[in-house]
Amino acid sequence: MSGQGSSLALIGAYVLPASSQPGGGDHEAAFAEYDRVMRPFIAVNQALGIQSAQFLTQDPTSARVELSGREIESVIHRSTDRIEDAANAITLKDYPAFTTEPTG
Repeated sequence: MSGQGSSLALIGAYVLPASSQPGGGDHEAAFAEYDRVMRPFIAVNQALGIQSAQFLTQDPTSARVELSGREIESVIHRSTDRIEDAANAITLKDYPAFTTEPTG
């Protein structure tokens, strides 16, 4: 509902391998580190999805039938701001250990 599913998957795939580095092969430590890094980002995006679902599934009998152009622009602007905030709710580290130098 937030359009962030692909972002969550890609960022999770980026963070997961790096999470295992500090644990030295300890999968429990790696998953705890992954959860520590990802949980706030996931929570913000899940909240956005819930909010979007509630808006889209509201009782149509209680919703206004017509919105003005200015009201529509306002709804779009607020939605875009919330999506931007959710998309930027994580700061990714640079994991240089995963870069490789060309050999040869």
